[in-house]
Amino acid sequence: MTNGVSVRELVLDILLEVNEKEQYSHLVIRDVLNKYQYLEKQERAFLTRLAEGTIEHMLEMDFIINSFSKVKVNKMKPLIRNLLRMSVYQLKYMDSIPDAAVCNEAVKLAKKRGFGQLRGFVNGVLRNISRGLATLTYPDENSFNAAQESQFLKEKAESEREIELLAIVDSVIAGTAGIEAIGTKYKVRHRAEFGISVVRKYWGLGIGKALLTSCIECAKTAGYNQLELKVVAENERAVSMYERAGFVECGRNPKGFRFSYY
Repeated sequence: MTNGVSVRELVLDILLEVNEKEQYSHLVIRDVLNKYQYLEKQERAFLTRLAEGTIEHMLEMDFIINSFSKVKVNKMKPLIRNLLRMSVYQLKYMDSIPDAAVCNEAVKLAKKRGFGQLRGFVNGVLRNISRGLATLTYPDENSFNAAQESQFLKEKAESEREIELLAIVDSVIAGTAGIEAIGTKYKVRHRAEFGISVVRKYWGLGIGKALLTSCIECAKTAGYNQLELKVVAENERAVSMYERAGFVECGRNPKGFRFSYY
């Protein structure tokens, strides 16, 4: 607690500035740390990790919240959705904090900031997430039905900045790759992420490298300055291919889920 303001409340204010007012996260965090220079080292580290982590994983946080809440994130009050985002980040990525403490602190913060009438909602959503997070299934390309896949490919074909590529061998799809924009806001529209998948029986034929080369060229044509991806660390073949193409590792998610290779 800092002069009546908790570190979590400072993080909440950071998220409101970044997510709702489109301020640059590193500048907002820097300004808060400068303003509260008397914070203990441990508090400063907690603030930085929670703020940066929530912002970095915001899409994942929104997916988790939407999976357990009848009111979707985009329909929530700005303060409530950002309070839930930072709380879910603690539940998923900060094991040292008991789930009950995360829920209780969120409820107290909602009340303090004038949303006491939503205490039950905040508590219910977070406790549902706490109970069900370990078994939550993330969406992947295999969850598409035929109609959804058709719509997905149609949107990619019509997009000027996104694309889906197919590798065909003897009239059979041997691999796929795609580029997707990180976002449309000015501060992130220079970034795109991509993924590559090659059917196991076609490994070793250079298909992955060909798809990677095509993705890089497409990203350049679309005007992206930064191309990003996620890969399972134990997949040494893929890691080596990406490193040879110039990609560098920016970090690891110890709780990340992994795909089965087929």
